[in-house]
Amino acid sequence: MTITVYSSSSSLRITLAASVSLILIITTCVPFSRAARSSFKVKGPSRMQSAAPHREAELLVRFRAGVSQRDKETIISTHGGRKKEDLSGESGVEKLELVTGNDAQTVALQMLLDPQVEFAENEDSINDTRDSAVS
Repeated sequence: MTITVYSSSSSLRITLAASVSLILIITTCVPFSRAARSSFKVKGPSRMQSAAPHREAELLVRFRAGVSQRDKETIISTHGGRKKEDLSGESGVEKLELVTGNDAQTVALQMLLDPQVEFAENEDSINDTRDSAVS
């Protein structure tokens, strides 16, 4: 007959391994649950804000250094847009207006697939972020 004796150190190792595993599981799941909760929030004007007037879809885009003006124009027109203005400052960000009626968020994601585009974002989503930070 064999008697198995667990030492306190092996019991401690098992408890420690189980605790670390549980902590890792929790820390990997918490960001996803927060993102899921925030994506279900209904966005609308707050009491202090009035609804913004309707405007054409606008994108903010920055091209990588060295991209020619001709290449920029080709990329912009390929995605159904036209240049509206350069933003002031040294950011290199350009404001584009979508003239084809395409969804601005979809066009921004498509533009990001082009290696010559460094940054592309729907201007409305930036404004929504600012509005939620203010309120």
